[in-house]
Amino acid sequence: MTAKLHGIKLAAWDEKNPRKTVLEVGPARIGGAFTIVAGLEGEGDETSALAAARSAKAAGAGIFRWAGTEAGGFGRVRDVAAAAGLPAIIEVTDTKEVVPAAAAADALLVGAANMQNFSLLKELGRSAAKPVLLVRGWHATLMEWLNSAEYILFEGNPRVILCEAGIRSFEAGTRVILDLSAVPAVKEISHLPVLVDAGRAGGPGEIEKMGLAAIAAGADGLMLEVALSSGSPGRPPATGLSLAEFAGIVPKLAAMARLIRGLGIDHA
Repeated sequence: MTAKLHGIKLAAWDEKNPRKTVLEVGPARIGGAFTIVAGLEGEGDETSALAAARSAKAAGAGIFRWAGTEAGGFGRVRDVAAAAGLPAIIEVTDTKEVVPAAAAADALLVGAANMQNFSLLKELGRSAAKPVLLVRGWHATLMEWLNSAEYILFEGNPRVILCEAGIRSFEAGTRVILDLSAVPAVKEISHLPVLVDAGRAGGPGEIEKMGLAAIAAGADGLMLEVALSSGSPGRPPATGLSLAEFAGIVPKLAAMARLIRGLGIDHA
């Protein structure tokens, strides 16, 4: 396979590795069923975060991520997620965070800025013992993205989920452009499940359209940001959908997922 010529072995599908891996994050089955990750953005306490998490679950979210917490607040995320009845994803940025974060979370996230933090990737392979959501870097090629997954897989953690979140382009009107062509392209190479972070595609209209397109392209799930607050003095307003906008978009996304399944389209 061409991918192996570039050093992509463990992430590549072949006769020994099934063409589609299904990974469990709590009760959610990434790769086995369409899944929505709701990421709470902005400042807020446990009470407001719990209310938002419960609302997101009622609207159709299957996994919870609280992006507004500071480092060391892993216990807060665990407690809110447990009270809401949702599995939790926690982002890690340093090797020292891996063990305590893994103790609190059902899955760990590596953001775009750390996609090539090889020390962190190796530690996640050795010590995490939890699924790792690996976000593609803004400047990364597909092979560089998959190569980063190799570091985690090689160190002994087979539970890697890829996440397309946008790449840099010549367009000056937005920070990143979602590369939805990456989804089918990666699935031609890799057995790993693929999510798309559509939460930063723009306003609610753009998020909805890009989310629908991502599902049609073969994404196994979506990440959507939900604004927990409008910000606090000295801080910029939180980005993301309001809870009402989230609740309005999710049924349409679920309907698209059912349509794709009904048409018998196999993206694996």
